[in-house]
Amino acid sequence: MNRNLMRTLTLAIVAGALFLVPLNGYAIETFNDFLKDTKYVKADGQNVSMISYNDADVKYTYSGIAVNFTAHVVEDNVTVTTPAANDGDWFTAFCVDPFQYAKIGGTLGVDLVAPSAVQGGLQAAWLFENYYQKDPATVAALQVAIWETVVDYDKAYNLKTGDFYITKLNGIAAPSSTVTNTTWTLADTMLADLQQNFNAKDLDYIYRISKTGSNQDFIIQLHDPPPAEAAAPGAGTPEPATMILMGIGLIGLAG
Repeated sequence: MNRNLMRTLTLAIVAGALFLVPLNGYAIETFNDFLKDTKYVKADGQNVSMISYNDADVKYTYSGIAVNFTAHVVEDNVTVTTPAANDGDWFTAFCVDPFQYAKIGGTLGVDLVAPSAVQGGLQAAWLFENYYQKDPATVAALQVAIWETVVDYDKAYNLKTGDFYITKLNGIAAPSSTVTNTTWTLADTMLADLQQNFNAKDLDYIYRISKTGSNQDFIIQLHDPPPAEAAAPGAGTPEPATMILMGIGLIGLAG
């Protein structure tokens, strides 16, 4: 086989590989980010008593507040502005690690990872994306629902049993025929919706999770959703084989 023919075939293979790259996708960026100046937003939460077990089956009993935090995010030594309007540069954050203490203030110098890199992370991101509102009942319900997804990631979601469960929320026990607990009921609603309607689309693009072995991990919304890309009227997506043939044809014309 002469060298010109070999070169043509090589160029054809390279062109075919390039044509296989999705034309309407988006790239998930690689960040060198970290959280900084974390603040505790006590007013937005409610009291919670919970019991949980980590992967080593060690039992934890926690009484505190199911609450959100805010944090600065730094990328390449520049403080990032939040995607939400009028929020300045403070990002809303929720705990995805009930087994560590939160670090308040100072610098939490850990890289941020995509939710898919953390067990239950995509489910936590879905809950954040669909349910976050600035009111104490919603914030508390969302936080305990997120804890449920990251601790009981391999089980059916249930706030009364499993590796993570609640004993009291806002000072009230589990709802029953005689007990009303609206926050708990809201968390159950979120988890039932997640079980039925979970969709991971765009979540690895929008959200990041701080990952560290010594401090509490947080999930934040780092980006707005990517803009919808409208297809040209009547234009379909070429099949891979068609795109390869097109690439070979263009190289042939160039030759």
